[in-house]
Amino acid sequence: MNVAFCKFAGLGSGGIEKYLQSFAKIVKDEGHNVDYFYTNAAPLRNTDWVHPPNDKLRQKIVEDWGIKTVPIDVGYRIHNTWYETNFFNVFDESKYDLLVTGGNGEPEFPYTELKNIKIVHTVHGEHVFNQDNICKSILICNWQAQRWLKNGGDKTKLQIIPPIVPEIKDHPNDFRKKYNIPDDAFVFGMHQRNDPNIFHPVSLLAFNQIPLDNNYMVIMGGSEQYREVALQFSKEKQEKIIFLDFCSDALEIHNFLDTIDVYAHSRRDGEVCSAAIIEALSHAKPVVSCPGQNNGHKEQINDCGIFCNSMEEYVQALTQLACNKELYDWHELKTRAKYINEYSFESVKEKILKIL
Repeated sequence: MNVAFCKFAGLGSGGIEKYLQSFAKIVKDEGHNVDYFYTNAAPLRNTDWVHPPNDKLRQKIVEDWGIKTVPIDVGYRIHNTWYETNFFNVFDESKYDLLVTGGNGEPEFPYTELKNIKIVHTVHGEHVFNQDNICKSILICNWQAQRWLKNGGDKTKLQIIPPIVPEIKDHPNDFRKKYNIPDDAFVFGMHQRNDPNIFHPVSLLAFNQIPLDNNYMVIMGGSEQYREVALQFSKEKQEKIIFLDFCSDALEIHNFLDTIDVYAHSRRDGEVCSAAIIEALSHAKPVVSCPGQNNGHKEQINDCGIFCNSMEEYVQALTQLACNKELYDWHELKTRAKYINEYSFESVKEKILKIL
């Protein structure tokens, strides 16, 4: 088959972009011809939100997989319509058997103008795009799917496939040595893109209230606001917090995840189905989290992590996991089992190949 992938700023390091990139690799590895179309991160008008940019490292990764990347120009975007674009000069739907794209679920120009090619639409929100030639709508969790169906989604085209997170075992394991973290320290951690719109300091504030000595917190990436919050803490507490720059290198992310003991998650808009949480599950790291605007992540950590509805609950969860080894071991075991049964790369790959 000849398969095209296309996404606005599709070589970024965000969740949707990585989902499509990993999807493309699976298709390529099965022997199909794959071209990956992506636009520049053109200005978005009528909104203050800025789309994450393309990432040179992600482009290199995709090209190293043997996938051809094809740039598309866009002058600007209003809502889900691209303006001043050369898309139709670059993309010819007659050359492909299938187009795979993704977004928040809403109809998006130029895909609305493609009438002949079969489209697999990966939906990362709860909006509905019921175009006849969309043969599958892939959603990433049951919580999201129920909301999508209530909005008019076509149940006959629904397929649930969580984020695609390959298990990486050949990563370095020198994180504690690199950042002078004692081997016997208990470490909480989280990684997040540098976006003030998703800033949510619950996990950091909870860490500040833990009455323990030999514990650390590492935040990889995240907006500058996390650092501003930490400045309000005591000097002793600040010395136990390590802030690192955002990193899209999978090896370094897994080095970090292998080091921490608990993934302490908080995000203002919540999660539909978090690839970052799945990465933590792959390392059998118990996850503690809290509500956001989206709450699909509650489904992800159900029966293995701890979902907290108040600051008091969050502080208690972190404290108990650090102090009670028997409780920690139980969560660790359940976390690993959940990953293997629901989120492992092999189980997700099987679902994708079934669609093809």
